[in-house]
Amino acid sequence: GMHKMPLSSTLRFKGISAGNMSKSLVKNVIAAGIILVVLFCLQDLGSQKSVLSGRKQNDNSVTSSTLSPLNLGRPLGSKVIINIGSNLDPIVPRTKQDDPCTMAIAFEPIVHSQIPDHPALYVVPVAVSNQMSLSLMQLYNVDSVSSSLATPQKQAFWNQGSNHLGAKVVPVLDLLSILRTIQASPSSGNAESKKSTSNTSFSVGLYQIDFIMTDMQGFDFTAISSVKPSLWRDEFKVPHIMTEVYLKGVHTYTGVDNDLCQDWLPYMSSAGYIFEGLSNPRPGYENAEALQKTCKEEVSQNRHKRYNNLDLLETDAFWRHPSLRPSKNMSSTYIYPRHSKKIAGPRFQDKDYDRCFLS
Repeated sequence: GMHKMPLSSTLRFKGISAGNMSKSLVKNVIAAGIILVVLFCLQDLGSQKSVLSGRKQNDNSVTSSTLSPLNLGRPLGSKVIINIGSNLDPIVPRTKQDDPCTMAIAFEPIVHSQIPDHPALYVVPVAVSNQMSLSLMQLYNVDSVSSSLATPQKQAFWNQGSNHLGAKVVPVLDLLSILRTIQASPSSGNAESKKSTSNTSFSVGLYQIDFIMTDMQGFDFTAISSVKPSLWRDEFKVPHIMTEVYLKGVHTYTGVDNDLCQDWLPYMSSAGYIFEGLSNPRPGYENAEALQKTCKEEVSQNRHKRYNNLDLLETDAFWRHPSLRPSKNMSSTYIYPRHSKKIAGPRFQDKDYDRCFLS
């Protein structure tokens, strides 16, 4: 609902506790606040010389700045699940595995106004990439489901004719700032981990990011790899991450790196994350050992050349933090329920949510 909240109203309610206003109003203020916190506290990011790009950028040249924590009015240490590129049906917490204080934050720049309210969901109307900017987003496919900051590699039914719906200028936030604003600083850390984060400072958030899902139409790797591997391993320590990836060298969009073997496996391995499989299982991708073998053969034999006539070959990859044991059930670990106008996501009773708001 941020799009319905005038900026003047957002500023006017700054500082009022969540317990003194309606839950709907709180959600509007918080959604706007997520943008305002980053835009006002991280203005120096706009001075970066690099332009928004889908290519690898791992230098993490983000200056030290004073960040303000995102305050959702929930208990310290509450869990947060993040959905970047949710379209019309963002993920929401699970009633069997999560508690009522767990929150979902969805980033959706195009169809955010069509996402219905949910007591555990906050929708932020922005795109996410490797740096803060304004950018032109092309709108493709039914319900703009294939919209991207990049253009398609090949002409296909989903991006031509009536399925090319124009373009919009959208605000873009950098992933690193989002993570640091939400995630609480590690309660413990060794000298090496502190040394590795000396150029970016520790997180200032209040909560624990429990899961990240990306569906960014080519910019998944750009955003994730803009964060130093050591920060994923030692500071953020997100237990499980699910990312959209390309297979066999097929690039859906131009100018972006998002290939599982060429881009994702080397980077995630450097961050300590272990590959656990694909959302659509296929031979050679069953686990980390199988993927290593597949990627080695693919690179050495350049087998993906035969797929160059395809306009897309993509799926979702599952990644586990090295501190965790292997997942026994991929679906229960990585697949969250969706919430949309067509099918409402699961929810706890109102009294359960009320107990999570701090007075």
